[in-house]
Amino acid sequence: MMKRIMDILPMLWLLWLTVLRVEQRWSEADVILASGLPWVCGTAWLISMWRGHGRVTAVDILVMTWAVYYVIRVWCGGEFSCAVECLRVMVMVVLYVGLRMWWGGHGVMECGLPLGIILGGSVEAVMGLMQMMNGTSRHHLYVLTGSFLNPGPYSAYLMMGGVMGTAWLRSGVLKCDFVVRLLGNCKLAEWLTLRNLVLSLTLLMLVVLPSTWSRAAIVGVVVCVLLIFHDLAWKYRYWLAGAFAVVIVGLYFVKQGSADGRMMTWQASLRTWSHVPWLGVGVGGFCHATAEGYCEMLAKSDVSCDFASAGVAEYPCNEFLKVLVEQGVVGAVLCVVTVAVAMFRLFVGCRVLFWGMCSMILFSMFSYPMSMLPYCVIVIMVIAWNESGKNIGVFLRCNRIMTTFVAIVVAGGGCWLAHEVGRRHEIDSECRLFSGMRNAAFINDYYELMPEETDNPQFLFDFGTVLREQKRYSDSNAVMRMGTRVSADPMFYVVMGNNYADMEEPDEAGMCYMKASGVMPNRLYPLYKLMMMYNDLGDREKTLYTAQRIIESMPKIPSKATRRMQERASQIKDSLMMTDIPKRHADMMPYVSGDDETR
Repeated sequence: MMKRIMDILPMLWLLWLTVLRVEQRWSEADVILASGLPWVCGTAWLISMWRGHGRVTAVDILVMTWAVYYVIRVWCGGEFSCAVECLRVMVMVVLYVGLRMWWGGHGVMECGLPLGIILGGSVEAVMGLMQMMNGTSRHHLYVLTGSFLNPGPYSAYLMMGGVMGTAWLRSGVLKCDFVVRLLGNCKLAEWLTLRNLVLSLTLLMLVVLPSTWSRAAIVGVVVCVLLIFHDLAWKYRYWLAGAFAVVIVGLYFVKQGSADGRMMTWQASLRTWSHVPWLGVGVGGFCHATAEGYCEMLAKSDVSCDFASAGVAEYPCNEFLKVLVEQGVVGAVLCVVTVAVAMFRLFVGCRVLFWGMCSMILFSMFSYPMSMLPYCVIVIMVIAWNESGKNIGVFLRCNRIMTTFVAIVVAGGGCWLAHEVGRRHEIDSECRLFSGMRNAAFINDYYELMPEETDNPQFLFDFGTVLREQKRYSDSNAVMRMGTRVSADPMFYVVMGNNYADMEEPDEAGMCYMKASGVMPNRLYPLYKLMMMYNDLGDREKTLYTAQRIIESMPKIPSKATRRMQERASQIKDSLMMTDIPKRHADMMPYVSGDDETR
C-alpha cells in the first residue's frame, strides 16, 4: 500500500498542473513545475536507494540521445532566439529522469495514470460547461476554452480522455473491489464501480467535445474508436468508409480557409527547409522559415499556390513537421524512432495509454499540442509510467553509485531551471504591465528587459513602435529586424518600411514593403503603403502597376479597411489613366493577391 501511495503522489501533482490556466509564454504552472523539480529529483533518489538497482531501457536511451542532440543543435547553431522553448524542453527532460528514478523498474499500478488522465479530461469538460453557462470563456470569440486560451488545444484533452475511456471500457478489465469492501453490498456500492465511473466521465467528455469545433480532435476520436472496435468496423467497413469520407469532406469545407492555410504554411516551411535538410533551419526558426518560404514561392510565381488562404504562422500545426524543419533529418529520425519504440512499448504494456497517445499523435499532425505545458507533462508521464512497469523488456541495470551521480546532475539542473524559469516569469509579468503602452517613458524599461525578451514578438513590436514614435528610426528598425527572426507577421517589415520612408530612403522602404507583401501575399496593406509612397514620389508608372494589383486582389476576409484601400487604388488609377502612361512590363513586380487590414 505504501508503495502505491508513493507512486501516485507525483502523478496527482502533475495532473493538477495540467488543469491550471495555460498562458502564451510563462504561466503559474510552469513556475510550480520548475520549482518542484529539485524536490522530485531528491525524493526520487531516496526512493531509488531504498528500492535498490534502477533500470535503463531502450526508450530512456533514445529520449536522452534526442535531448543531447537538441542541446547541441541549440548551442552550436543559435540561429534564432528560443529561450522559452529551450527551457521548457530542459524542464521536461529533467522531469522524465526524475520520474523514472521515482517509479524505478519494479512496476506501478496499471490503472492509476489512465484513470488520472480521464479525471483530468473530465475536469476540463466541466470547466467548459461552466464557461458556456456563465459566459466566462478565456477568449471573446469562443464560448468555451477550458483552462486554455482557445478551444483548439483545449479539445485535445477531451479527445484523449474520451478515447482512453472508450478503450478501457472495451477492454472489459475494469474492477474496483475496494468500493464493495468499503460500502458493503448496497445499491450505492453497485453503482460506484470503476466501469460506471469511467463510462460517465467518457460520455461527459465526448458530449462536450463537438462544442469546440475542433476537426483534428473529432478525426482523432473517430479513427481511434474505429481501430478500438476493429472487429465491428471491419464487418461494416464499406458503410463506415463511405461515412468517414463524407465526414472528412464535410469537415474540410466547414473551415476550408483554415485547412488551406495550414497546407500553405507546411508547403512554405518545407521550401525553406529544403535548403538545409540535414540539420534544419535551427531551433525556434519555424516562423521565420515559413515567411521566407512564402517569399520564395511568390518570387518563383508558383501557380500551384493559392495565397488567398495563407495566414500568419504563429504555430506549426504539425509537430513532426516542426521537428523536421527546425532540427533537420537527424532530429526527425530521432523523433520518429523514439516515438515508434515508445508506442510499441505502450502497446505491450498498457493498451489504454496506447490508444490515448495514438489520438494525441493524430491530433499533433494538425495542431500544436506540444507547445502547451499540459500535454508535454502528460506525454512525459505516460512514457515514464510505462517504462517503469514490470515487463520492461531489454534493460541495463544502474547501481546506486550511478543513480546517485545522475540524481546529483539532474537535481542541480533542476535547481538552475527553477531559478531561471521563476526569473523569466517575473520579467514576463513586468512586460505585461506596460504591454501596449507605447510611451517614451517606458523606453529605458524596454531596453532593460529586452535581453530576456528577444523571442517575444509582441514585446519587440511594441518596443519598435515606441522607438518609431520618438523618431528613432534606426533603433526601431534594429528592434523590428529582431522581430522578423521570431515571427512571420508582415507588420514588422511594414513598420521598417515606414521608418525608411520617413528617413527619405525610398529604395529601402520599397524593399521592406515588397518583403512584407511576399511574407504574407494576401495582405493589402503592404501594397497600399507601397502605392502611396510611389504616388508621393511621383513615380506614376510604379504607382499604376501597384494600384492595379490592389484592385485585382481578392481579400480573404473583406472588411471596411480593405474596401477603402481598393477604392483609393481605383481613384489613383483613374487619375493616372487620364494621362498617356506606358504600360508597365509584367515582370516589373511579382504578382500579389491580397487581403487584409492594418495592425
